[in-house]
Amino acid sequence: MRILVTLLTVGVLSAFADSRRPYEMDWAGRTVDDRPALCALTTGKGWRVSGENAEATFTRATARLLFGDGVARLRYRSLGGKDKPRVFVRPPEPIPVTNDFDAVSCWVFGNNVFGRDPSTPSVTIDLQFIDLAGKRFSVNLGHVHHKGWYKFHGRVPHKLQPRAKLGCKFDGFCVHGGWNKAFRELDFNSLAVFKEEWRPLSFEARPKRGYVLFPKASQGMNAGEGRLPFPVSEDTVLPPSAFEKENPSLEFRLPEGNAARWDDLAFRIGKGDWISLARGGGVFPDSAASGAKVRFSRRGNTLIADVEVQGEAESTAEVRFGIMEGVPSDAVRSVFPFYTYREKSREARPVVIGWRTGSGIVFAAATPDWTQSNASTIFAVSNAAALNGGVRYLRKTDGKRNAVYERFIWSLGSSVSAVLPKIPNPPSPWKHVTGSHLWRQYGVVDREKDLAYWRSLKRRGISKVIVTDHETMWRRNEEQSYAFRTRTEPARGGDEAQSEYTRTMIDELGYVYGPYNNYIDLATVNEYWSEDNIMRRDWDRECLLTPAWRR
Repeated sequence: MRILVTLLTVGVLSAFADSRRPYEMDWAGRTVDDRPALCALTTGKGWRVSGENAEATFTRATARLLFGDGVARLRYRSLGGKDKPRVFVRPPEPIPVTNDFDAVSCWVFGNNVFGRDPSTPSVTIDLQFIDLAGKRFSVNLGHVHHKGWYKFHGRVPHKLQPRAKLGCKFDGFCVHGGWNKAFRELDFNSLAVFKEEWRPLSFEARPKRGYVLFPKASQGMNAGEGRLPFPVSEDTVLPPSAFEKENPSLEFRLPEGNAARWDDLAFRIGKGDWISLARGGGVFPDSAASGAKVRFSRRGNTLIADVEVQGEAESTAEVRFGIMEGVPSDAVRSVFPFYTYREKSREARPVVIGWRTGSGIVFAAATPDWTQSNASTIFAVSNAAALNGGVRYLRKTDGKRNAVYERFIWSLGSSVSAVLPKIPNPPSPWKHVTGSHLWRQYGVVDREKDLAYWRSLKRRGISKVIVTDHETMWRRNEEQSYAFRTRTEPARGGDEAQSEYTRTMIDELGYVYGPYNNYIDLATVNEYWSEDNIMRRDWDRECLLTPAWRR
């Protein structure tokens, strides 16, 4: 292990000083950070740098300004040994914290995108503190997989919050994972530590649901005047098998005893062997299952379970479909590209399972009624015998979960279309266009070259195309945001250049063309940025801001 210590007594200016700030922050007049800085990080003067299997410097730079007249730049590289490279950056003296805190934030100009460049691996940044007893503790700031300025927002883990008290001290950064052999750079600016306020949220009431299956369930924001046109009835997500004539050879066996445990739930066809429909399914954990009310009913060749858990409902974490047992080994498991919950595993999605019996082919499927669910999220599982996963009830910021109101549906039929939900959506008013055109998502980069490309396609007779432009129409690189904006980067010709491109695509080429936007990705450099606009995540119980995409 090699140790390198560098004591910097003067600031060093970047050779490429242009003092450019993100133009969106200039649009918004964001000249100071949202949070008061514990450490401005506008210079590296006096900071001490040490490396374990690494060497580094920490200096002042002005090429990429954010708040103030400079930023602190870390240059680092691995020395190539087997030990994990770590860089410690410490202030001249530990900085006293003047308030209790449970959250931290710091701006970092990143140097890679998801570690795609092997020569610039992603690094993790931790903040180092000394508590009132003189003992050190660390708070994770974040993992660098972005380019451009990004505001990391971290939460002090619950078990460490008693140590994050008035009078503790900030003692620098630890950057680890930088295996790069050549020097790489990260810029830092405006470190803050603070106590978050959990102010009540208020929203304007929206119209009521079109149909309410569970009257006692909280309707959330859907408690205003009028009715939504959806869902249309309690049958909205029922599959066609629910409306077929009941097959007399199909029998269902309901659970005995606790109706919230579904190991005994089964079916059989033609007096054959019983097949478990939901082994391991039901309400979890056990404390919630004991107080659950479950009502089973049959509609045609579909079985329905209506589940309610009130009272100590905050203890309910999941309602699960379980798995099928007893299906022949040659059964076919089919997935559909349009039927996915976007789980981390691509294998985790709802499926239809089909197999041959003496009387023909049988297909089985399962779905929750998402129009009536009171859960936080729906999930699938990557188990070959699972038709679906279930629903999760996550803790809210007050530590409680919603009361449980769910409708679970199992369907059996002789065709795939008979067991999948049939949604009575009204026809799209754009069906006459979308049904006759090819759709293409395309990100304009060089407008002249891109127009030449589209003109060449038009000459070849490709005339019916819907083009949704992508985020590059707004900006050039990783330094700016790509959603929640309606203005084009000035350096790309601004709105005038984009308007000219749009008119060419529509008026000259006759294509259906529109700009890119979405409503979940809000970059921290965006002119409309606010912590209050971001959803909190619960799965780690730390209530971190929910990430959508890099930056």
